[in-house]
Amino acid sequence: MCGVFGVHAPGRDVARLSYFGLYALQHRGQESAGIAVSEDGRLTAVRDLGLVPQVFDERTLSGLHGEYAIGHTRYSTTGANAWENAQPLLHHGRARNVALGHNGNLVNAEELRAAAGKPLGSTSDSEVIAALIADDDRPLAEAVAATMARLEAPRPSSASPTASCSPSATRSASGRSCSAGSGRIRSSRPRRARSTSSGRRSSARSGRASS
Repeated sequence: MCGVFGVHAPGRDVARLSYFGLYALQHRGQESAGIAVSEDGRLTAVRDLGLVPQVFDERTLSGLHGEYAIGHTRYSTTGANAWENAQPLLHHGRARNVALGHNGNLVNAEELRAAAGKPLGSTSDSEVIAALIADDDRPLAEAVAATMARLEAPRPSSASPTASCSPSATRSASGRSCSAGSGRIRSSRPRRARSTSSGRRSSARSGRASS
């Protein structure tokens, strides 16, 4: 069980909207929290272990700009409780960069991990989804649809619909996913909250945000 939030709001503070959305969803996961934003095709994410107010403060939120945002609070069912498994995940692929937040389990995760054909940075089955989308040379919407068709969920499924921070939203029976792609990728790990970015800058601190 995880909390997933997505918003498209040009001209609005999408990071702050995501913060309060995740705060309301804190009951769905207390192990880690993260927000990824897309600004003119550049992806930036801040994620770390801890509760939403512990990961984000005013300075962190003020550095997250964009038209799209996705957020995630994690309750692990697959993969250890470690920073590498905190979401949203940023994955650098052959065709694009992808930020993805996912709630659900994949029955065929190991099969898909082998199909990805490269080592992944986390033990979460969610990164497999990001890797497949990031390496698919087709347009983003087609790559997302093709990847979703390959996912197998447990039966009976307690899946939730997809929320997407890309212009095209795709619904999946395997869980709730958020994705968007493009830009370059770089990661850094500040002292507490940790940030990854597809642009030139990334920064994060920990604390509490206020309206």
